[in-house]
Amino acid sequence: MSNKFRVDPWLTKLLDRPALYLDCEVSTLQLSDFPNEKSFISTKIKTKDSNNLAKLQSLGFRVVDVNVQFLKNGPIKLETESLGTVRFAEPKDESIIRKIARTSFLYDRFHSDTEISPFIADNIKEEWAANFFLGKRGNKMFVIDVNNTVCGFLLLLDNIKSITIDLIGVTKEYQGKGLSSQMIMVASKLLMDESKNKFLVGTQLANLPSIRLYTKLGFIFNESFYVLHRH
Repeated sequence: MSNKFRVDPWLTKLLDRPALYLDCEVSTLQLSDFPNEKSFISTKIKTKDSNNLAKLQSLGFRVVDVNVQFLKNGPIKLETESLGTVRFAEPKDESIIRKIARTSFLYDRFHSDTEISPFIADNIKEEWAANFFLGKRGNKMFVIDVNNTVCGFLLLLDNIKSITIDLIGVTKEYQGKGLSSQMIMVASKLLMDESKNKFLVGTQLANLPSIRLYTKLGFIFNESFYVLHRH
């Protein structure tokens, strides 16, 4: 296999075909570099990079998502009504987190790709969230209990100087009711301080509810990317 691609073993298993990520300068890529067998290849480029976009499209890639990244400097001070109890996730929560992750997503790049079945896209999100409990994804997770039932989760990458939202999901019956805001605000209060003052998140341009949520909480636009897949 060409050294211009990096293998993703985890995604390879879930897609049941080689899952690769473009790991070279787009300008050096040729059709002869691609594997002959059935495969899945993904990459992302900045939206201002029109030349590389055209090159990738000529090689069989297509845009499946426009990823929009937001940034919040400093803690989140907006207060909203408390609808539930936010706490750190525990091992006993894994089964309900799996269910929420499997049924809560629609706008991500896997669900937007018509070459990937909804069943597999749901499975990817479920296993993504479940990897937290295996110590393979994220290092902090909050959940929110409503009437003693876990109704949402917030998976984070808690780094030295910043916090990144890796995945956030809420059960369909509670979406749009403020549970995501409450989890993010609690995370900000507990994890942020003077040295750790950046909160980062990425979402899809088509996901207007998420964009409204983050702007309401004081996040501002930082940058955007085309996400491309090739089958």
